Amino acid sequence: MEIENLELSKEELLEEIVRLREENEKLKSKENIDFTKKALSKITSKLKAVFENNTQSYLLIDNEFKIKAFNETVNKRIKLVFSKKLEKGESVFKYIRDEDLEKFQENIVKAFEGDYASDAEVKYVFRGKVLWYEFHFAPILSEDGSVNEVFINAQNITGRKNTEEELKFSEEKIRAILEAIPDIVIRFEETGEIVDYHSSRKDNPIFNSNKVIGENIFQIFPKILSKGLIYYIEKCKEDNSTQRIEYKFLKKGTEHYEEARLVPIENSQFLMILRNVTTRKVAETELKRYVNELQIHQARLKDQSEKLKNVNDKLAKSEESLKELNINKDKFFSIIAHDLKNPFNILLGYTGLMVHELEELEPSEIKDFASRIDNAAKNTFDLLDNLLEWARIQRDRIEFTPKTCKVKDMVSEIFYTFKILATEKNIVLNKHIDKDLTIYADENMILTVLRNLISNAIKYTNEHGLILVSAEVIGKEVKFSISDNGVGMTDKTLSKIFKLEEHVTTHGTKNERGTGLGLLLCKDFVEKNGGKIWADSIEGKGSHFHFTVSKNKF
Repeated sequence: MEIENLELSKEELLEEIVRLREENEKLKSKENIDFTKKALSKITSKLKAVFENNTQSYLLIDNEFKIKAFNETVNKRIKLVFSKKLEKGESVFKYIRDEDLEKFQENIVKAFEGDYASDAEVKYVFRGKVLWYEFHFAPILSEDGSVNEVFINAQNITGRKNTEEELKFSEEKIRAILEAIPDIVIRFEETGEIVDYHSSRKDNPIFNSNKVIGENIFQIFPKILSKGLIYYIEKCKEDNSTQRIEYKFLKKGTEHYEEARLVPIENSQFLMILRNVTTRKVAETELKRYVNELQIHQARLKDQSEKLKNVNDKLAKSEESLKELNINKDKFFSIIAHDLKNPFNILLGYTGLMVHELEELEPSEIKDFASRIDNAAKNTFDLLDNLLEWARIQRDRIEFTPKTCKVKDMVSEIFYTFKILATEKNIVLNKHIDKDLTIYADENMILTVLRNLISNAIKYTNEHGLILVSAEVIGKEVKFSISDNGVGMTDKTLSKIFKLEEHVTTHGTKNERGTGLGLLLCKDFVEKNGGKIWADSIEGKGSHFHFTVSKNKF
């Protein structure tokens, strides 16, 4: 026989039994007895097949609690549900585990009393695994309406219970998280209707939280916040992203801040997480203030550090200047002691001779002594003049007054001064200077430089020698050159001539004596005018002195 629809629910099975009974009433007439027997036989076979082969466990008991029927599924799972293998005619309570007996007795009694809602859930542990079964106790009514039988159905609900437990755990976990966070959480529809609400906060300064679910979020929120909320809802929909809203208002005269995070979720719903960020905002404001103050202090410290550095630099420079001044002072006195002593010795010696032995001296000797005294006096005067000039510039007491000067006129003036001296040695003075060439400098200082350099050239040039003074424009400067074909200098002497600590003084070709300060004075005056001075020389062939000054106003 073909068996169809073996998997029937307990409700469908009960309906089939009731339907068969109704069919039985209709087939009681004698003429339909044979047909009825055949139909009943067919239906009974079908029900038996369904009963025996169903994957669920079925059990039928009478009003004496004795087992009338059961399917093989019960015995297959006997170790899970009942304490031992079932037998017909035995009391069902004989097979119930002690820990479940009271629960079964209560539900079976309820079923015999006609209660269709009698159910029991039982937990079993099998091989270390927890299994759950649900028992449904259904009363079967007789013709007179009494209950003489109870149909028991057992179904494995482990999967459902596990899902329920997981769901319960998730709900508890979520609830614990919600309780732990200091936020208001609102779930609402796109229309604004609030469908879920949670808050662990004691205060809610934005709206009355007594009744929230079912309310419209746009109505309970302040207008200014509602308008912004509409905009951010649209942004959420467009970008499918979380939006952040910050709301500032006064609370009891104090600024209060709330931050809302709007998150799009499924089914056109949104989740809003509302948090009090007043403490954070106040801290941020304080932090900004501290940062600003720190920056101000840092700027002040930097300024003070710069000032202190400048002071230290000035002190260091002052210290260097003092050292240099002390060296210069010592050298200055050394020069005075040495270079003034010799001329005075000559003066005192010859004047002494003339005082004490004048009557015994020949006129030619007197003339020679007078000439020597004259030279000594002139050298002493030149030395004193240079010393005074140099001392004044060292003390910055010389007035610096630059102006436009004609170079050729300045050189011609110097040549005129030294014409007699050059003639005495038959030295030719030449100049190679453009008549319109001008410089921007202190005229007196440059004249002093030219005077010293040309004087030196005459002093150290042999008779019938040649001195050439030239000037040429190089960029923004004018370069002066004073060249001679005199005795020249060694490299060692050349390296010392512009240094005070290396005092150099030598005799000229006619035993002329230098002051030793002329070139130092030249160096200071040239540098005062923003230029440079240097020299090159070959011993026995002559020297070339060069210096630069600005051509135009600087």
